[in-house]
Amino acid sequence: MLVPVALAFYFAFVLTPLAEKLERLGVPRALSLLMVVGAAVALFAGRGGRLFSPGAPAAARLRASARQSAQKVA
Repeated sequence: MLVPVALAFYFAFVLTPLAEKLERLGVPRALSLLMVVGAAVALFAGRGGRLFSPGAPAAARLRASARQSAQKVA
């Protein structure tokens, strides 16, 4: 229960200066927030894809091994 709250404070602390800088440049507040949050989500999604993509072949081999084991038992 505490982790989501801590993450929210962390992201607010990190992303607020970026949104404020965009506002000072004349970007409306709502648009600056959408841009900053969208960029953060895209960054995390890209990192997540890179993090989990090496595990995909191993997962496929694991599924094939599980099928073979099930066929041997049956």
